[in-house]
Amino acid sequence: MVHTLQLKYTLAPQDIIYIEKREEEFKHTDILFKETGLKATIYFRRQYPYETVDHENWYIIIHINLQELLNKGTATNADLEVIYNKLSDFANNFSLADNPRLILQRIDFKRDLIIPDNTIRQAYIDLIKKSYQKWGYFTKSTFYKTSVEFANKSRKIIIYDKNKELHDKHRSPKTYEQDVLRIEVQLKRRYISNHKCNTGLADVLDNYLSEEMNKAYFNHSVLPVIFNGSYRTKENSAKIIDLSTYRADKKKKLKEFLECIEQTSINDAKESYAVNTFARYIKALNNLDINPIQLRNEFITEQGIYIDTLPALLKYTCSGV
Repeated sequence: MVHTLQLKYTLAPQDIIYIEKREEEFKHTDILFKETGLKATIYFRRQYPYETVDHENWYIIIHINLQELLNKGTATNADLEVIYNKLSDFANNFSLADNPRLILQRIDFKRDLIIPDNTIRQAYIDLIKKSYQKWGYFTKSTFYKTSVEFANKSRKIIIYDKNKELHDKHRSPKTYEQDVLRIEVQLKRRYISNHKCNTGLADVLDNYLSEEMNKAYFNHSVLPVIFNGSYRTKENSAKIIDLSTYRADKKKKLKEFLECIEQTSINDAKESYAVNTFARYIKALNNLDINPIQLRNEFITEQGIYIDTLPALLKYTCSGV
């Protein structure tokens, strides 16, 4: 459901006194309190010369890693009470308020797909790297072999091999991290604040921490980038199109559409076709369980199995979602 959370709490004068009695001295960016899955860092917000209202204050940023907090791979709605209770107990370290106002600064929705074969995990990443260079306000980054990002100033989508990430950090994966291909959708403060202004949705944890919101943001942010439908070779796609009930001329046009994407790129194809035509062809392929991004050739898994089809990533049968 969610991997990472960041919450902000503005300290009242009595909170500062309360902390000083326990910590004696502290400074900007000190980590004051830390528990498994929870970390509280203190910051000082200075007032700018042009500001007419007093804005100087100390505040706390709480960083929450839900996997460490719960010691499990994926949080669900059933874990919400435990999460809130642990967070409330942790806030007692620095707040005297009965119900401290915690403002959401960042939330990372995630899905973990359990894919035991290293070759298949890498194949998915390589295929997604062929997606849009630019989509909406997102720009793709492919600096690393085992990950791909689509980011703008307020949101980020990242797909990466968790095993490889941990290996590069010289860490062994925990049970719930083993063989994981992870997809994350990160909402930054800028997005959360704009969303509040545009929709009236308050920037508090209650409004975002749920499986329903996870599903909504994956449908809204991830699916348009990675598309639906299974990844297939050119021959496999052509066979399915030929067996479909589409008219002969439409079958021909769908094959030409796939060939255009293969020979150029998804971005070039989108520019070559009218908006409605492009959307119509994508939908037609989706109805046949064909992803517009194709496998170049069959490949061999670590077990020596020839593969000419990979299931749609968010429909993966071994999913740990």
